[in-house]
Amino acid sequence: MRYLGHTVAECQPYFDAIGSPLFGWAFTVNHAHLVPEGIGGFLHAFGAGRIGEVRLADNTGEYEIHLPPGKGTIDFGTLFRRLEGAGYRQHYMMAFGADADKLAARDYLDRLNWGAPGAPQAPHAPGPE
Repeated sequence: MRYLGHTVAECQPYFDAIGSPLFGWAFTVNHAHLVPEGIGGFLHAFGAGRIGEVRLADNTGEYEIHLPPGKGTIDFGTLFRRLEGAGYRQHYMMAFGADADKLAARDYLDRLNWGAPGAPQAPHAPGPE
């Protein structure tokens, strides 16, 4: 399966040509984990400012699969620190499994020690501000 833009090089022309602040992207973490530039490459190239949604799923970096976080090789602690540190304040969407899988993943992500001394802050939960 191919997407409109699969790699940073394939996505870059759209970001270069469409200067509107209304043009953004949904960052699908497990898809970025499949290409050589990886998650860090996408965040370096496009930043967090134009991300409207982060879609969370894990994989092993070998092929397209949507695993619950913690069942693959993505470092979600580093991901959240990088996104939140760059000012990302939009929502996160779980892009895998059934409701029970999502609840278990929520608990897994919570156990990454958010709030422990020296640990990153928990991802921002948007609400009335």
